[in-house]
Amino acid sequence: MRVLKVRRISRDTEDSSALARQGEGLDAATDVGRYLVAGEVEDSTVSGAVNLDERPKLGRWMKDPLWHEWDALTVTSLDRITGDQHHWDRFAERCHKGGKEIVCLDDPALDIHTPTGRMIAYIKATQAQEYREAIVKKRRNQTQYYRDENLWGGGTWPFGYRGKIVRYPELDTKKADSTFDESKPTKGIVKAAVEWGAAA
Repeated sequence: MRVLKVRRISRDTEDSSALARQGEGLDAATDVGRYLVAGEVEDSTVSGAVNLDERPKLGRWMKDPLWHEWDALTVTSLDRITGDQHHWDRFAERCHKGGKEIVCLDDPALDIHTPTGRMIAYIKATQAQEYREAIVKKRRNQTQYYRDENLWGGGTWPFGYRGKIVRYPELDTKKADSTFDESKPTKGIVKAAVEWGAAA
């Protein structure tokens, strides 16, 4: 059986070793099953909400001629395929009609070729979507909290600004206050630009 090994991590939700751990699991399963590897796909920092056809690496395997180059898609868990239940339903149906298999290492009994198997897989896909949506909601709430509290959410400081470190007991950590002090050089540049524009 020709297998397509698929790995994926979402944006800012997992550590960098997740892809390596997935790869080790897929390699081991391929060796045990003595499968022929048709290809390997790694989509890093790609959300589970992105349709399979539109993913940078996996997308081309969903189209001709590569669609006909593999017999089974292997992943460590179903949510590595997609975090959208509608995308899963369409993909599973296409695989079913095309005689292809979907192999999930954490669910060896997964079967897309029986009504009961498809129903169970659909429920799992729904759970994956709910989990993804919960993460998105949590991130939005955190961003809104930082805005409300006038906090810097992280990343590179804007040019010409400095962060003030303040302690927030409820966060049990240090965060940078977004009320920055502009540096003197930046103030001079802005002032000169404004004066030059007024003179022009």
